[in-house]
Amino acid sequence: MNANQTEANLDPREKNEKSRSLKQVRLGVAIEFTGFVLILLSIIAGPVIAIGKLPPTVHLVFRFVSLFGAILMVLGPLICLAVPEESGARKILKASIGCKVVNVAAFIIGYFYAKSFGDVFQFILSIFSILGFIFFISFMAKMALYIQSRKLQTEAHGYFALTVCLLIGYIFIMIGAFFGIMIGAILVPIVALWMAIIYIKLLAKLWIALSPKNGFQTR
Repeated sequence: MNANQTEANLDPREKNEKSRSLKQVRLGVAIEFTGFVLILLSIIAGPVIAIGKLPPTVHLVFRFVSLFGAILMVLGPLICLAVPEESGARKILKASIGCKVVNVAAFIIGYFYAKSFGDVFQFILSIFSILGFIFFISFMAKMALYIQSRKLQTEAHGYFALTVCLLIGYIFIMIGAFFGIMIGAILVPIVALWMAIIYIKLLAKLWIALSPKNGFQTR
């Protein structure tokens, strides 16, 4: 049952509760957006710092910026748990949160004990990070269906399929790298950047679609 179908059956108190829930989801999406942008900026800053031979303190600053971004990307989905029960999106959100918590824990552990963990460990943890994105994308598709934004739902499903394909490709590329086969490895950062831009656009579109001015649905 979608938002419009249930609206007529709700009393004023329930309508207000639903409105507050969706506003909270909108806030969560904004926090997810902010966290992702901070992480993306930190990743881009890496090679810039190396090429420019900037002081180590600059690198340290962006490490903390990246950690703060990762924390925000856990906080965002947590706030989104206020989503109405009938949307059927809470279980997916919890899965996303679980994967992102593992990612934050790995970030902290890896920072202080980087020499204690090998490439295989880091590879496994990167899978959790990607799965966190996949689950949140699925949540966005659920929300798009709930607020009757068919266009956004189609885009989210398409991006979901692309991300799953990227995950499978990433696994094969990394397995090949372990055996000295580097074919395709150069494509990973290029494709990842392209996917990151699309993800940012999807978050922005969902945030706009949840605006009270739109009646919580895309025109």
